[in-house]
Amino acid sequence: MATLTDLDLRPRIKDALKRASFEYPADLLKLPSSDLQKRLRLSENDASELIKVVAHSVYLLQQRASSALALLQRSGQFLTTGDEGMDQVLGGGLLTRGITEIVGERLA
Repeated sequence: MATLTDLDLRPRIKDALKRASFEYPADLLKLPSSDLQKRLRLSENDASELIKVVAHSVYLLQQRASSALALLQRSGQFLTTGDEGMDQVLGGGLLTRGITEIVGERLA
């Protein structure tokens, strides 16, 4: 995942992020705008811009991940687990070109 300094932000916003030791987009998306303003000492407009840019970058990342998964699913490189629900959770079944580890607590 890209760091916040990789995003297209104004220099004063990047400086504020460095001073506050924020590095990754997920760090910011957990906070309300008012908290960002206080912690980063930003104006309401700068905080709003920051949230929009970060949200857009996360959206683009999710789109790329979804596209990659769609390509894998179309390629027919999955083996069924024999359980339709489990296959759905796994995005189509078990990948044939990798190792899948499924862990969890015992039910019985």
